[in-house]
Amino acid sequence: MLRNVFINIIRLGFLVLVSFEVLGLTRIVQVDSPYSWLGFIITGCFIWLSLEIVSSRLKKSGLEQLSPAMYLIGLIGSYLNLFGILTGLFTRYGWYDQVIHGFGGAAAALVFCSVFSKLQIARKISVGPRLLGFFTFCSTMLLSSLYTTEEFLETKIFHDGRMGSGIIGGFHADNHFLWNAIGAALVAFVSAVVIRRRENSLSYSKKSLSLRRGSSQLTRDPVKS
Repeated sequence: MLRNVFINIIRLGFLVLVSFEVLGLTRIVQVDSPYSWLGFIITGCFIWLSLEIVSSRLKKSGLEQLSPAMYLIGLIGSYLNLFGILTGLFTRYGWYDQVIHGFGGAAAALVFCSVFSKLQIARKISVGPRLLGFFTFCSTMLLSSLYTTEEFLETKIFHDGRMGSGIIGGFHADNHFLWNAIGAALVAFVSAVVIRRRENSLSYSKKSLSLRRGSSQLTRDPVKS
């Protein structure tokens, strides 16, 4: 199946990424990183495993699994971290870290929105577009708080400055959290609008079809005086 081929290619991409980060951690590959390699390994593995677990749970529940696009978004986010290390963007430009966190918030929100939409279609849940967007945002920010906690602990343990240097200076968890929120809010808002318009379009189509059927019925069976 074509879907499985794409996902397996993306899985290979994750494997290559994590393997390279392990080589960096063990100093087999001499690449200097402004932050600890362990933190990037944890992040890459978490993203990969989360996608696999969510997709597996959807399948067991009889729902459609995550699309290859969701896997690809997770992979792109992971490689953006590696790209920032190899090119030195993390240390040279404070905005790059913000871009990463904004993208991460948006990517997580897309996955949550996809899951909630599948549950909605399967009638596992019944919420309106606005509430679905709200759930998407809140779920993403919960995940963001866990990730920010991991960054804080990493900084305290390894003293790598991962939550240090930047436009604010010192620990700037608030800045990370803010950009996660911006990315998540944008996706949640757009998703709610798109879902609302789609529902309105479907409702209009059903009403039009019903009216056409009623008109056709009257034409076939005219009222006799």
